[in-house]
Amino acid sequence: MTTDARTHALSFGELVDLEVALWHDAQADRAQQEADAVRLRRDPLPRERVGLLRAWLDDTRARRSDGHVGTAWATGLSAATGLFALLMAGAGWGVGAGLFRYTGEHPVNVLTALVALVGAQVALVAGTLVSLTVLHFSPQAYEGIPLLDMVRAAVRGAGRAVARFLAGRGADHAAAVRRALGYVRSRQGLYAPVERLLIVRALQVAAIGFNVGALGNLLFTVAVSDVAFSWATTLNWTPTALADALSRAAVPWAWAWPAACPDASLLEATQYSRLDAAFADASVGTRGGAGAGRWWPFLAMSVLVYALLPRVLLFVGSHVALRRALANVSLDTPEIDRLERRLRGPVVQRAHGNDPADTRPVGDGAAPVAAPAQVAGAAHAVCVRWRDARFRVGDLDGLLRDTFGVTREGPVASAGGYDFAEDEALLARVKALAVDDPAPLFVVAEPWASPDRAFKRFIAALREAAGVRRHINVLLTTGGEASDRALWGGYLAELGDPYLALDPDAGVTSESA
Repeated sequence: MTTDARTHALSFGELVDLEVALWHDAQADRAQQEADAVRLRRDPLPRERVGLLRAWLDDTRARRSDGHVGTAWATGLSAATGLFALLMAGAGWGVGAGLFRYTGEHPVNVLTALVALVGAQVALVAGTLVSLTVLHFSPQAYEGIPLLDMVRAAVRGAGRAVARFLAGRGADHAAAVRRALGYVRSRQGLYAPVERLLIVRALQVAAIGFNVGALGNLLFTVAVSDVAFSWATTLNWTPTALADALSRAAVPWAWAWPAACPDASLLEATQYSRLDAAFADASVGTRGGAGAGRWWPFLAMSVLVYALLPRVLLFVGSHVALRRALANVSLDTPEIDRLERRLRGPVVQRAHGNDPADTRPVGDGAAPVAAPAQVAGAAHAVCVRWRDARFRVGDLDGLLRDTFGVTREGPVASAGGYDFAEDEALLARVKALAVDDPAPLFVVAEPWASPDRAFKRFIAALREAAGVRRHINVLLTTGGEASDRALWGGYLAELGDPYLALDPDAGVTSESA
């Protein structure tokens, strides 16, 4: 049974847990795998692959010592990002404290603060945008650059360290977590875009922290002390020209907060000379500088609009891109394909596990193999005779036309004989079928030609060439005993392929003596 509820994409922690779970599943014995499938199938299975994988993960966590390592890793990465943001906020506060320090001697140079807090941030944001554009077209462009590798390693290492701490401190448990993380590192190429965007997002959070710290220090300083601001330069700038440039920079907020837009009178009043230790408009015996405290609104809005806001937008953009990358992660690896076929297919349950004394009939305990059905959108089919089965091709064509609504494409191929080249030619023919062509495959066999390991290998090769969702139908010719047909049914049931079907009474007349 299946459910139709739609499910959201796997999170980064769930992807890590999935890789670890697949690693454990590959080492588990058949009995354990069957037990997992039986337990999961007690409830209706999700129709979508994402939901099925999430249900399997949740169901099997309890028996794995590292069942929550991915969740711990994701939590660790979030904690490391938060810690990094706090450190950068402290750094921003410290930079602000240095820039806005006023002891009553020389006033704070507005131009220095703008270059340090706004100009540098604008350059970094521009560099980030250029880097992201380059990575979009060439994902490996920055691989091997020592400084960038150090940043990536620091973020990854911090997340893993916190993950180990959160996952448990026992020696055995810690060893299991280390092995699991080592395996995940070897598979990180599958999720490189996700990891890259996680790092980009973490860096934006850190930059936001820095700007919040610097802006917070500015607001705190002007709130608890009187700070004198000025501007000074060796270049031939006039107050009028500089006022015009700064007014253009203040356009985004001038309509809402006119006081945060400096004018020519403010610049004339606050031009400072370090040689004279006085403002340019100072009278004899005074230092001048009327209105020297009016600069802080412009500084605050400049940091907010040109430094903090772009980082917030980059954070939102990286978060949206991360969600999109998680949704686009390919879940079509061979390990996942095999897992889904096992979970959705018939489950073989044995009372005695791998006991060689278990002589029950083949297929006992497995769900019966399904009967062939029409495939929507299919117009033709590829047909194969197993081990030189002799039958009336006209009967086969009539069956395909009347029952399945398809026609035979090309000659009936042969497989399982002495000429292995025929098998290779068939597999190449099947592999050449278009992905969007739902043409089913029909294997015609004689009931008394009992299935064996060679047939199992052939079906496995056919499945690999055809893809996991192409229908493979086995048709038995007339003749033989009921026990022969029962043997075929049991054998195919134990293969556990949800897209493998059997018609034991296809009505194709055998021409064998």
